[in-house]
Amino acid sequence: MNKLFICRATVAANQRYNENKPVIVNQEDGETKFKAHRVKINGPCEIIYDKESPIETTEPGNVRCWIETDSEIIKVR
Repeated sequence: MNKLFICRATVAANQRYNENKPVIVNQEDGETKFKAHRVKINGPCEIIYDKESPIETTEPGNVRCWIETDSEIIKVR
């Protein structure tokens, strides 16, 4: 199962330090597969918000809203 989310810490750092690091994180089985500026999901997906049970990630901060899919995810940029 792939999980996609936005790393809020990277968004904030990009604003603060005038950077342009990718903020979209593609994670599978708790491991980061890639980071991107833009992705395409080739099939069905589900957007989940769970305030009480954030997903575990190696990125800073708790992730409470994410996309889950078994479909192929393509890094566009």
